[in-house]
Amino acid sequence: MQTICPDELDYYILSGNPNSMAPSYLHKAIKEFWESEWTKIFQKIDSGFRLDVDDFYRQSRITAIVHHGQVLGIQTLCDYRLADVFTHRYFQPYTREFIEELISRNFKTLQAMQYFLVGEKYGVRATGLNLAAVILGLSFNQQKYFGFDATVTLARKDVASASTAAKFNMFQVGADIQMHNVPVGQLLCLEPSRHPRAEVASM
Repeated sequence: MQTICPDELDYYILSGNPNSMAPSYLHKAIKEFWESEWTKIFQKIDSGFRLDVDDFYRQSRITAIVHHGQVLGIQTLCDYRLADVFTHRYFQPYTREFIEELISRNFKTLQAMQYFLVGEKYGVRATGLNLAAVILGLSFNQQKYFGFDATVTLARKDVASASTAAKFNMFQVGADIQMHNVPVGQLLCLEPSRHPRAEVASM
């Protein structure tokens, strides 16, 4: 086991825009991690799919946990207004039931969590830390900090993504959908709760 001390971890929030004020080396390292790790995932579940780098650059915020310069895990976040559910391509996979749920609640602003992952070498067994819970918890902190009415996401059901998100009060609206040959839950969070097993309280 490669035990990692929480005090040695850094948490970064960057813009997806490569021309932002973020250090170029850090933005490049996170993008390369995103591209490498997600390419591996899609090779396993949907070998014909190709990542579009514009999906990375369009994100409002790119978050990453870094250990001595090594990216361990990431979560991208995109900000939307309620009107975007009718026009933005991100919302196209969601069912009508889910979209109607958002409309019925009259949300003004939404935060969408996307591209969540911990590197395959940095899981709990390898590091002694539940980095997935840490990343999600810090992402939900942004819902509160920036004042979003809700957080939405499409989470895989064949791995622990959906069940981990549920520990923060995310709940499913409507039936599972199929994306990239795997079942995906349409999840919504109104008021996130703290994951009781998160090892890192703040970074």
